[in-house]
Amino acid sequence: MTAFAGDIARTVVTPPIRVSAFVWELYKVGVLSLIIICVSGLTVGMVLGLQGHHTLVRFGPKSRWGRWWA
Repeated sequence: MTAFAGDIARTVVTPPIRVSAFVWELYKVGVLSLIIICVSGLTVGMVLGLQGHHTLVRFGPKSRWGRWWA
């Protein structure tokens, strides 16, 4: 593991440094994965909202105080 880390460190600092390739890789990893992140965040949020709704209906203010606006 140490030899592998040393190889990586040596490769990073030795020429040629390809800035455009690095920027392209950042774009591919960051921007192009934004759709996947948004879709998974949406589905996780919907599941958490549904579970929270069931919990509030069961143990929440509806069963304790009646109407919340009165």
